[in-house]
Amino acid sequence: MKKRLFTLATMAILSSSMMPINAAEIDSFTHRDKLFVFDASKFINQKFNDRLYHAAVELDINSVACPTNYEEAEDVYDIVKDHISSPFIGHAIAVDFEDNLPSKNKIFTAWEESIYRDTTLWQGVSLKLKGILSTMKIDGNIVGVDKLGHFFVEGWEFFETAYLDSEKVDIMKAIQWGQKTERTYFGMLTTGVYSNADLVANFNGMRFWNALLALSPDVLTKKKPEPYLKCTNGSWKQAKKFDIEEYVDAAFDEGINCNYYDTPKIEEHVTEKIKDSFWFKSIFTRNFDFCPVKKSKCEGLSEKYGPYANEILHPECR
Repeated sequence: MKKRLFTLATMAILSSSMMPINAAEIDSFTHRDKLFVFDASKFINQKFNDRLYHAAVELDINSVACPTNYEEAEDVYDIVKDHISSPFIGHAIAVDFEDNLPSKNKIFTAWEESIYRDTTLWQGVSLKLKGILSTMKIDGNIVGVDKLGHFFVEGWEFFETAYLDSEKVDIMKAIQWGQKTERTYFGMLTTGVYSNADLVANFNGMRFWNALLALSPDVLTKKKPEPYLKCTNGSWKQAKKFDIEEYVDAAFDEGINCNYYDTPKIEEHVTEKIKDSFWFKSIFTRNFDFCPVKKSKCEGLSEKYGPYANEILHPECR
């Protein structure tokens, strides 16, 4: 009871002070097998490549000095963030794509149809206030539009925490920050949901921000990636095209990389709705489980994320 009172009090303060409420949820189960939904990668890539291009143009026009370390790169990061999204808020990116992604590229689920439809204001105040965002297909994976916000904005927070705020690279420090946000204001405290897929999006967003200038090796490949932006004698250009498929895998999908829920009551009513959605499939699929809906999609994820797998993957996918 105290926790819920604190939640409502927090939301009231946020609302009254006009601060952005960043939490939002998606339904990766209902309608996930909808036909005639086309891959959204091309649309996403076009949008963010355009933003990177214009960031490079601004850097060039303003003769921003070529950085050799993170401290010298501060102005570069600020300009790129301004072009990625203004305001630089994850939910702003999610809403932008919710509003502008063509209908052929997204799966919309109404609140009344969603697995969260029985969630009360006490159980998930932000979820109840903001409703459900759409999902989309990226390289065969069901990915919420919210994951784009996590990728770029919370991914920046991961990058800043791991690379900029420490004397040496500290990936676990960033992951622990992300876990804390999922237990609190981005997750359980406001929506009743802890999303492992959000953490994976954050983690891969960190990899993107590291690859922007490629000042350090990639955390997974251990090799320096090709930078998105290059600076030669004070002249800037976009050297590599952004491709969201380089980062997205099945761990971005909440139907594969399963969620945790704040209370047994929330988990119970969500699980019931998921099973209702897959009643037909369960008849013909031996030992069908509601999550992950396709266990084989977990294959290779634990190996890919190595020492970080236990921190960002649900136990079913480790």
